[in-house]
Amino acid sequence: MTTQNRCRGFTLLEVLVTLGIVVLVLVLTAGLSSGMQHAAAMQVRQDLLQQDATLAEALLSLQVSSAGDRGSDPAIYLGKDWTDESRASALNWMAGHWILFAVPTLASGTGSSGDVLQVTRVEEVEQKANPALLRYHLKKTTFSRSSSSDALLWNAQNLWCEVDQASSAVSCLESASNPQPVVDHLEAFEVFFLGKTSGWSATRPAAAELSGVGMYLRFKVPAEQLKTCLSYPSKQVRLPAAASVLGIPSRTYQGNQCKAKRLELVKVLHLSSPQVY
Repeated sequence: MTTQNRCRGFTLLEVLVTLGIVVLVLVLTAGLSSGMQHAAAMQVRQDLLQQDATLAEALLSLQVSSAGDRGSDPAIYLGKDWTDESRASALNWMAGHWILFAVPTLASGTGSSGDVLQVTRVEEVEQKANPALLRYHLKKTTFSRSSSSDALLWNAQNLWCEVDQASSAVSCLESASNPQPVVDHLEAFEVFFLGKTSGWSATRPAAAELSGVGMYLRFKVPAEQLKTCLSYPSKQVRLPAAASVLGIPSRTYQGNQCKAKRLELVKVLHLSSPQVY
């Protein structure tokens, strides 16, 4: 029998069954491909959020851990004739007269879109011809969240303070403010503090009482495939105290706000260094 005669032997039912199988295979293949694309897209979003969280954690940890650093590294001392005794004298003088510089070493306030964290440390100390006259270079770094761009803003300002240790006179000149975005996709930024006897609180205790600082950050990227509406801080995130105690606002998203992938970060730093004051 020829090939042409064998093709003519197919019944209409067989043709329909064959077409059905082909269509089913195509549908399954398309569904599998769509599912793989969805999974890949979600992984990209997850990786993006994780990168933002890792960068923010490293940046904040580095700055907060150096809060109040009075400059114990001999390399930052400029000018001539610095000795161990004169460096110790400069450090002790600053410790006893820090209030004259009119800038806290570690402070937090409330901005229009979350908390604001400020950290100050000593960058350089320069000795003048008169040993009683010193020039302190301080670095004041402020972190906040931008409501317009959903970014973590970094604002580094320099303070140059002329000090007369004999008369306790301090005169400081501050550089201009120039906030720069350093981490994207930031939806929430909240700061809280640990007191040695008072425990966790949304407000900073006195310097002698201050024992630790914590930060809550929440990152977000759009994800049209997600439609589950959740509340934050989520029950899965580990906070050192209740969100209300830490001053972290509760938020439940609705409607189109639910179409987003979110990642929460909690970082707690215990300030055990005697240089924090």
